[in-house]
Amino acid sequence: MQNDFGTGKIWKIILAQSVPLMFAQLVHLLYNVVDRIYIGHLEGIGSLALTGIGLAFPLTTLIAAFTNLFATGGAPLFAIARGEGNEERAGTILSQVFGDLLFTSVILFLLSWFFRKPITPSAHPTRPMSTLTSI
Repeated sequence: MQNDFGTGKIWKIILAQSVPLMFAQLVHLLYNVVDRIYIGHLEGIGSLALTGIGLAFPLTTLIAAFTNLFATGGAPLFAIARGEGNEERAGTILSQVFGDLLFTSVILFLLSWFFRKPITPSAHPTRPMSTLTSI
């Protein structure tokens, strides 16, 4: 299915594009809420598991921020090159954005790996200290 963004009323086009995105965000939000409720009720480790989620969430947000950084810059450039009929330039832009994302993900992984350390002494009697690391 193709959309022609050059014709029609702008508010209808924006609404047609934004409603599915808002619905997807709502589903994602509900998934996170239900996930936290379920994990919070795990007997014995619920609070520790919620702590792990709370520590991982900022890292996930950081990864999403870098993804959005390259996507919001690369997508319009790619679209402009495709609109001009310059497929070679569009392919170069797409390759560059992919390479930047790959490079950034490797750097974030290495930073996370080298700075990992135990969060706390073993708070759970059946888990050794080595399993309670930040990543």
